[in-house]
Amino acid sequence: MARETNAAERVLAGEGSSSRPKRPRLSSPAEDGENVGEVTATVAGDEVRSGTLVDLDLLDCSVCCHPLSNPIFQVFVSSYGKKLAHEKECRFGLCYCPAPDCNYSGLCKDLYRHYHAYHLDTWKGFTCGVNKDAWLEISEKILVLQERRDGALVAVQCFEEEQGVYVTVNCIAPCAPGVSEFSFQLTYSNGAKSMSFEFDEMNQIQKVSFQTPEKGFISVPRYFLDGRTTLKMKICINRLGEEEDSD
Repeated sequence: MARETNAAERVLAGEGSSSRPKRPRLSSPAEDGENVGEVTATVAGDEVRSGTLVDLDLLDCSVCCHPLSNPIFQVFVSSYGKKLAHEKECRFGLCYCPAPDCNYSGLCKDLYRHYHAYHLDTWKGFTCGVNKDAWLEISEKILVLQERRDGALVAVQCFEEEQGVYVTVNCIAPCAPGVSEFSFQLTYSNGAKSMSFEFDEMNQIQKVSFQTPEKGFISVPRYFLDGRTTLKMKICINRLGEEEDSD
């Protein structure tokens, strides 16, 4: 009896690594043709008798393969029909790094820290409520600004079209209430000529796209460019709910 008990305990406890071998699956009456009753399995040379018909691997965590124990965390649960709507508004949606040739993705806060740590040569800092030069070479197509040190990322993009240049300003963040919400004012100058645009709410995107946008862009006419290849802009970004203090 002592041998049977120790073997069963070893089965329930499992190994201390996710690479441990799978537990032996206890056979069911439907498979071996026997009636409901004792089921016999052999574990490490020991014969174990049990009246429970269950695959013990079902009691393991599917991530670490260790036996389940308190506390057990449960993911977001919603009906299938609400899945897409939930994904669009979920604050835990993955965001993707806008740096060229970088495949990093993660929660927006983690992405902001990643960008600050690994792409210092490509970012320019901004402070809310303060005008910031945002000079963008049309051929480069994108300028990424980062709030203070490892704060929110804002992507300023341009798309050259036959009639001129489209400019978009988006915050890289999930479209969720209370997550990186900004307004902004953008001014483009060309000598004595200037154009200003003001948006009460900045769009939020989880991944930068280089396809020409169909909406939500600022149009700079080609005649206004005078053949220039650099967009000399100033931008003032404000966090929603904070007072503007631009200079």
